[in-house]
Amino acid sequence: MTSTAATVSTLHLSTPLRRFAQDAASVPASGATLAELLEDAGRRYPALPAAIIDDGQLVPFVTALIGGAGTGEAASLTTPVPPGSSVRLLCAVAGG
Repeated sequence: MTSTAATVSTLHLSTPLRRFAQDAASVPASGATLAELLEDAGRRYPALPAAIIDDGQLVPFVTALIGGAGTGEAASLTTPVPPGSSVRLLCAVAGG
Protein backbone atom coordinates (compact mmCIF):
# COMPACT_ATOMS: atom_id res chain seq x y z
CA MET A 1 0.00 0.00 0.00
CA THR A 2 1.31 3.46 -0.90
CA SER A 3 1.42 6.01 1.90
CA THR A 4 -0.30 9.34 1.40
CA ALA A 5 2.93 11.20 2.12
CA ALA A 6 4.63 9.49 -0.84
CA THR A 7 1.95 10.72 -3.27
CA VAL A 8 2.17 14.35 -2.18
CA SER A 9 4.54 16.75 -3.91
CA THR A 10 5.67 20.08 -2.53
CA LEU A 11 5.28 23.42 -4.29
CA HIS A 12 8.06 25.77 -3.15
CA LEU A 13 7.03 29.38 -3.71
CA SER A 14 9.42 32.21 -4.44
CA THR A 15 8.94 35.20 -2.15
CA PRO A 16 6.75 37.29 -4.53
CA LEU A 17 4.29 34.36 -4.91
CA ARG A 18 3.88 33.63 -1.20
CA ARG A 19 1.28 36.36 -0.74
CA PHE A 20 -1.09 34.22 -2.85
CA ALA A 21 -0.75 31.33 -0.35
CA GLN A 22 -1.11 33.15 2.97
CA ASP A 23 2.67 33.74 3.06
CA ALA A 24 3.50 30.01 2.98
CA ALA A 25 6.98 29.21 1.64
CA SER A 26 5.84 25.76 0.55
CA VAL A 27 2.51 24.09 -0.10
CA PRO A 28 1.78 20.35 -0.27
CA ALA A 29 -0.22 19.28 -3.32
CA SER A 30 -1.30 16.08 -5.06
CA GLY A 31 -1.56 15.43 -8.78
CA ALA A 32 0.05 13.77 -11.77
CA THR A 33 0.81 17.01 -13.67
CA LEU A 34 1.75 20.55 -12.75
CA ALA A 35 -1.80 21.66 -13.61
CA GLU A 36 -3.25 19.08 -11.20
CA LEU A 37 -0.85 20.15 -8.44
CA LEU A 38 -1.90 23.77 -8.87
CA GLU A 39 -5.57 22.80 -8.95
CA ASP A 40 -5.14 20.89 -5.69
CA ALA A 41 -3.23 23.76 -4.05
CA GLY A 42 -5.93 26.11 -5.32
CA ARG A 43 -8.52 24.35 -3.17
CA ARG A 44 -6.73 25.80 -0.13
CA TYR A 45 -5.23 28.89 -1.75
CA PRO A 46 -7.49 29.96 -4.66
CA ALA A 47 -5.43 33.09 -5.33
CA LEU A 48 -2.33 31.04 -6.21
CA PRO A 49 -3.42 29.44 -9.51
CA ALA A 50 -5.45 32.55 -10.35
CA ALA A 51 -2.26 34.63 -10.13
CA ILE A 52 0.01 32.38 -12.20
CA ILE A 53 -2.22 30.74 -14.81
CA ASP A 54 -3.67 32.70 -17.72
CA ASP A 55 -5.46 31.21 -20.71
CA GLY A 56 -4.37 27.70 -19.76
CA GLN A 57 -0.65 28.54 -19.51
CA LEU A 58 1.75 29.73 -16.86
CA VAL A 59 2.07 33.49 -17.05
CA PRO A 60 5.33 34.57 -18.75
CA PHE A 61 7.00 35.78 -15.54
CA VAL A 62 6.64 32.44 -13.71
CA THR A 63 8.89 29.43 -14.28
CA ALA A 64 8.21 26.02 -12.76
CA LEU A 65 11.15 23.71 -12.07
CA ILE A 66 10.58 20.09 -11.18
CA GLY A 67 13.34 18.33 -9.28
CA GLY A 68 15.97 19.05 -6.69
CA ALA A 69 17.78 22.33 -6.20
CA GLY A 70 19.77 23.21 -9.27
CA THR A 71 18.64 20.12 -11.19
CA GLY A 72 15.09 20.98 -12.09
CA GLU A 73 13.86 21.27 -15.63
CA ALA A 74 11.42 23.93 -16.81
CA ALA A 75 7.86 22.65 -16.87
CA SER A 76 4.57 23.50 -18.52
CA LEU A 77 1.16 22.79 -17.00
CA THR A 78 1.02 19.44 -18.81
CA THR A 79 4.40 18.24 -17.52
CA PRO A 80 4.13 15.02 -15.50
CA VAL A 81 5.18 15.35 -11.86
CA PRO A 82 6.35 12.18 -10.11
CA PRO A 83 4.88 11.65 -6.62
CA GLY A 84 7.00 13.18 -3.89
CA SER A 85 8.61 15.75 -6.19
CA SER A 86 9.77 19.21 -5.28
CA VAL A 87 8.40 21.84 -7.63
CA ARG A 88 9.86 25.33 -7.48
CA LEU A 89 7.69 28.20 -8.70
CA LEU A 90 10.02 31.05 -9.53
CA CYS A 91 8.96 34.57 -10.32
CA ALA A 92 11.03 36.83 -12.58
CA VAL A 93 11.93 40.09 -10.93
CA ALA A 94 12.50 43.26 -12.93
CA GLY A 95 13.93 46.53 -11.84
CA GLY A 96 17.14 48.34 -11.65
